[in-house]
Amino acid sequence: MSRTSRVAADFTPELYALFAELIAKESGLLFDVTKEAAMRNALEERLGALNLPNCQSYYQFLTNAQINPTPAEKSSNDEPNAAREMQHLLDSLVVNETAFFRNREHYQAIQSEVLPRLIKRNQTFRQLRLWSAGCSTGQEPYSLAIAAIEALEAQHQKIGGAGGWKIEIVATDISEKVLKIARAGRYRREDLRNLNPKQLARFFSAPHNPDAATVPLDPFQIPGQNRAVARVREKAFYEVTAQLRQLVHFSYLNLARPALPRDRFRNFDLVLCENVTIYFATEVTRRVIDNLFETLGPGGWLFIGYSETLWQVSDRFKLINSHDTFYYQKPFPNEQTPPPYTRSRSLTGPLPLVRVRQTQNNEPRPQQTANVSMAKPAVDRAGDAKLAGSIRPDPAMYQLRDRQMERAAQTPVSLPLPVAPNWQAVLAQGLKMMQEHDFVSAKLYLEQANTLQPDSLAILCAMAQLWAKLGDYPAAAKLSLEAIKLEPLCEDAHLMLAMIYHREGQLEQSIAEFERTIYINFDSVVAHIRLADIYRSAGQTAGALREYRNAVKALEKKRPDEIIEDLPAELLKRTCEQNIVRLSRHASL
Repeated sequence: MSRTSRVAADFTPELYALFAELIAKESGLLFDVTKEAAMRNALEERLGALNLPNCQSYYQFLTNAQINPTPAEKSSNDEPNAAREMQHLLDSLVVNETAFFRNREHYQAIQSEVLPRLIKRNQTFRQLRLWSAGCSTGQEPYSLAIAAIEALEAQHQKIGGAGGWKIEIVATDISEKVLKIARAGRYRREDLRNLNPKQLARFFSAPHNPDAATVPLDPFQIPGQNRAVARVREKAFYEVTAQLRQLVHFSYLNLARPALPRDRFRNFDLVLCENVTIYFATEVTRRVIDNLFETLGPGGWLFIGYSETLWQVSDRFKLINSHDTFYYQKPFPNEQTPPPYTRSRSLTGPLPLVRVRQTQNNEPRPQQTANVSMAKPAVDRAGDAKLAGSIRPDPAMYQLRDRQMERAAQTPVSLPLPVAPNWQAVLAQGLKMMQEHDFVSAKLYLEQANTLQPDSLAILCAMAQLWAKLGDYPAAAKLSLEAIKLEPLCEDAHLMLAMIYHREGQLEQSIAEFERTIYINFDSVVAHIRLADIYRSAGQTAGALREYRNAVKALEKKRPDEIIEDLPAELLKRTCEQNIVRLSRHASL
């Protein structure tokens, strides 16, 4: 009997619900109807490994014994037991997505803001305690180790030995399979692409070619057996040096457990828990975040993924904005309780810069598709102003903006403009200031450009982007609508509106704007992927498949290394292709 027929024989919705409940109880992981195909694949693998006839017998095997021990407490013999088998099942289900120095803006904030502050604060006892919670195959904790070493050396601080700094990095994960790879510290050259040549030469040994398992080339796990084993066609690998290895301590941990061991998990200066809570139910996420809060020392920092937010989860942290991203800080004992978050949907990822090209009258404008072959029916936008008015600003970002603007008013800035300023040059300088996170100067330059060239489409889009970065989403939406009034086919304005509506949970309006963006530019990768994600979350498989396939076609026209929403085009393409495979399997059930 094939593994597929074993699963198909009795894989009913009722039995799937029982497996999902068991997994949630033991790991905190949430398995809803959208993950049924992943569950089916994992069961196929495990039934074959144990030579069991059907899903019911496998479920009975898992539930016949208590599944509470940690791996260290499990039996060391080779006889299958429920605790060990549950670990194997979780290894088959958990998706491990990681990379060195992933989430570029987060590491910019860590290297430029967080670590320098910690070094200054901890001068007395000279210790840094960092935690990678959900470390996967090890790239994240090793990245933290590199960042800590470089930050200390930049300030001419001694590391190790008598009177030197002690760096301690705790790295945990629920998957024993990925922990084994992380401890080995072996990576392909492609996996090290985010490292500069100096980091590669210093922190990694020369390539080796033994028959050894390495981290997967793809950060997204590939369904099937031996998913954590390297591709056979290329065995050369780089290995982390002893200097990095001795700083990082890997161990098993289920983050969803009610309480964490206080002897090991306390007084951390920095915790990275990125793209972990997205797999938990809301009540589990609240418990996890509360536990992370308790493990941080006063003033410690927490970084979560771009797609995650603490809104309606925890109001114990301060929200910090720096280097074009958001992160969180535990208040010091004498600080006031931070105001509650009111952001209804996360919008923490980097926003795309306005893409400018020259038109016949030499006015920069957002890039559009020129060959629209047929007129689309006119869209009634009478209700858009009312909808934009319902969008809520981010109070924390308002406070940041007000402080920046108040400081600017007290210290007038003299803009280095030419005698006869050209508005295009002033706009370009404003965009440059925005990229450098100098929002005060960016605002002044953009206002000057608007004075020189009122009602410019490019300036309106740039100002909308600025206000979105500062958390003033109503202002960003209003400016985007003004741009659309000037040019109904303004791609960037429609895309900005779509992302703001999505953040606010106004899905109908968000879908409409993403579709308008695609009408203007059918190769809009961001619009296709965001729209596919919305359809997938809503259980609309056909719509999700259509948009993921369109995204793949658009990405095939890009350079593999072109960065789109902080990720290489080739990685986005592979991700879309894997989503297509998974959704297709689900649709065929």
